[in-house]
Amino acid sequence: MANPENSESRAYLRLVLGTFSFIGVLTALNAVIIMNSVGSNIFKPLQRNIASVSVSQPQIRRAVPAPTVKIDCRERPSKIHLTTLATNTRFVFSHCPSVGRLLNKANNNQGDIFPLKNKIWTSDFIALAPGKNSIIAPLGKTSQVIEITREKPKPPPSNKAL
Repeated sequence: MANPENSESRAYLRLVLGTFSFIGVLTALNAVIIMNSVGSNIFKPLQRNIASVSVSQPQIRRAVPAPTVKIDCRERPSKIHLTTLATNTRFVFSHCPSVGRLLNKANNNQGDIFPLKNKIWTSDFIALAPGKNSIIAPLGKTSQVIEITREKPKPPPSNKAL
């Protein structure tokens, strides 16, 4: 008489081998389909030509660093005006009793204020609109208006002959 434990082991082994065989056949079939659709160049490195490049040097556009406006509340001027090419700016306030959220009236962009150490705060970067930007900074019981003019960068001179 056959051992029932032995026949269960053989059935389990057949199931496992059949499953692995089925997975192997599917993998091979998948590889054949991919090779037919992609071609035999699948393992060659892709070489691309440059689409169109002028003979002149490419124009490199460098980012303008964001200016940091430092305001000391002990020596606070009545009006602050800056001119920049940068698209944003940040502020550092010192010796102020308190500093509230900044508001750029030109684009309604707001900047939060973060305490650094004893009576020193810094702001988020505040986006600047092209042209005149009036930024309102609540400082204690009063407010400070900072005018920042964002100029548009001048286009680089053209090297192409007419």
